[in-house]
Amino acid sequence: MFVRLLPVLFSALLFSAHISRAGYNVAAIILLLLIGTLFIRKTYILRAWQVVMGLASLIWIQAAVGYIQNRMSMGTPWVRLAFIMAAIVLFTAFSAWWLENKKIKEFYGFKK
Repeated sequence: MFVRLLPVLFSALLFSAHISRAGYNVAAIILLLLIGTLFIRKTYILRAWQVVMGLASLIWIQAAVGYIQNRMSMGTPWVRLAFIMAAIVLFTAFSAWWLENKKIKEFYGFKK
């Protein structure tokens, strides 16, 4: 199951690094500690992580817009940044969707 959860784990680690860089170290540590809940076999854990990944996607969008606007206002190249941030947003959203996988849902106790 660890391998199946790798996209979510990577997204959580990446998002934790982002919020730590923004100065919210306590929130980053809490998110890192909450990664352990992924191995609790309850249906509400799966749904909670889907919500977390969805919210993280929205925060990534907000950050991307801010970073791109900053680059544009300084007259520096911003297109590559836009592609990178789009990839991060899509991967984080994919992680939320990935938790709908049949095997993952069975692990968390969803009925067939």
